[in-house]
Amino acid sequence: MFPREGMPHVAREIGLLFPLTYYLQILRGVVLKGANFLDVLPQTGMLLLLALLFFGFSVKRFQKRLG
Repeated sequence: MFPREGMPHVAREIGLLFPLTYYLQILRGVVLKGANFLDVLPQTGMLLLLALLFFGFSVKRFQKRLG
């Protein structure tokens, strides 16, 4: 929601752990700049990576509860 450039360095690094950071970059690129898929490919890749990590963590945690 806030421009990352105005944040302290530590806050910017922590923000990289949140999927919303990449989603907003994609949204701004497409809506404001008319970016195509190749322009937002790095952010899309990070969203995919975070989704896989969160999904894997969720499955592992759910299996512990069943066992």
